[in-house]
Amino acid sequence: RAFHELKLHGLAARCYCDCLEVADRHPAWTGQGGGNREKKHLHVTRQAAHNYTLLLRANGSNDEAYTVMAKYLTL
Repeated sequence: RAFHELKLHGLAARCYCDCLEVADRHPAWTGQGGGNREKKHLHVTRQAAHNYTLLLRANGSNDEAYTVMAKYLTL
């Protein structure tokens, strides 16, 4: 988020993508996967997806933004 605030959008987008990739590789860490019942979960996936879609829409990549929203920001 700091890169986003500093208008370093390339770095911010990379960090948001990295966060979403970690969420995809380890769904139990984000509370989306089954099996692991511990309370320790990453709670940054939705924030990263939201911020990433803001960047994408600002750059005119609406289709990619909608894809990210459909994958990470729906219940």
